[in-house]
Amino acid sequence: MNISECRILITAAEEMSFSRTAARLYVSQSVISKTVKKLETELNTVIFSRSSRTVSLTPEGRRVIDAAENMVQIYDALNQSL
Repeated sequence: MNISECRILITAAEEMSFSRTAARLYVSQSVISKTVKKLETELNTVIFSRSSRTVSLTPEGRRVIDAAENMVQIYDALNQSL
């Protein structure tokens, strides 16, 4: 999972909408959907429970988001010190 993927997951968890996530990050909704699906496959877990109208975090997804937030925090701290 790279930093841009972490940021996508974090934003999606904040927005609970792939379309709002896409708008906020200035990318297409398909980029968000493909990224989430790719990460779910790589991590062998479901991060978001999705229906045609709602998105919610699974318990495993909450742990992934926590890890992503930690990674971004460390990355940003390292970049500020350079």
